[in-house]
Amino acid sequence: PLYSSAASDVYKRQVLKGLPSTSLVQICAVDVGCESLSDGFVPVASPQTKSAMEALTLRTPLGTTNLREALEFAAKKSNAQPTSVLLIGDGLSASDQISYSDLGDIVDDLNKGNVNVHSLVLGPQANVELPSVLANLTGGTVSGVRHGDEQQCAVRVTNAIRSNAIKVDGVATNTKSLKITGRKPVYLRSDRHSVVFGSGKLGSFDSIVASHDGQQIQWLASESTRRTAGPEISHLMKRIQSSAGINASIASLDQLQTATNDFQTAYNDTLKAAQYLKRQGKNRDAAKAFAKADELNPVRKHDILLTRFFDEQPPTPDLDAASSLP
Repeated sequence: PLYSSAASDVYKRQVLKGLPSTSLVQICAVDVGCESLSDGFVPVASPQTKSAMEALTLRTPLGTTNLREALEFAAKKSNAQPTSVLLIGDGLSASDQISYSDLGDIVDDLNKGNVNVHSLVLGPQANVELPSVLANLTGGTVSGVRHGDEQQCAVRVTNAIRSNAIKVDGVATNTKSLKITGRKPVYLRSDRHSVVFGSGKLGSFDSIVASHDGQQIQWLASESTRRTAGPEISHLMKRIQSSAGINASIASLDQLQTATNDFQTAYNDTLKAAQYLKRQGKNRDAAKAFAKADELNPVRKHDILLTRFFDEQPPTPDLDAASSLP
């Protein structure tokens, strides 16, 4: 596992406890740098792991997290074996901000190294944006914790890091290919929704097809749900396009609904401000505010297609044959 040194000790131990005894783990502390506390990958129930965990518990955190160095470390250590990285912390990289260009290079290395990045986001100032980007672009997951849900959360995280994502090279209907906005490959998992943004009209179709390792996976349109969304989709698309596909921070339908609610709140607040300024006789300022509201909501609608990618859990990977950084 790859841990932030400022993270909760309870979750570290619960996650390790839930792994099969055949798992190989590497314990790291991440603050201003990334330091391995175990001698490479060691058995999860070994004295080396216990010693590394004790060292991590006694370590004084420096209060910042250098995710760049941590992710680069993980990409180098995977040796292209199926690897899961678990980051436990507030989701921020305060020590070294990562540009979209640099993050793209890091993600490329993680993809080549067959690394899925998972995050357990904790703390009063937790931010899920960067963890969600990493989950989308590497096939990982993002988990938060509610009071009273600590044990179940540890179980969910443990199950997630034991399961591999499936890479698909493209998505199409039986009538045409879909133009995906953002980076490829697209990752599909059985334990979270995969949110894929694309441009163009879906039109009528009978089935959806994706390519995986030279084979086609098919889902029937009758098993899908089609909905109409608002202008928030355009704004999310622009963020993805302007960042060369990196700023894709919607990693679940729950996050998509949150983004929709936040957008609607911003639009309503802007409209209320414009109306208030008009009542105050500040017509020039009111006009600017109304223009901003019109920019936010040009009254365009968008298709959202919801489909079940998995009917069953994928097989648990052979942890004897694969190194893992849970």
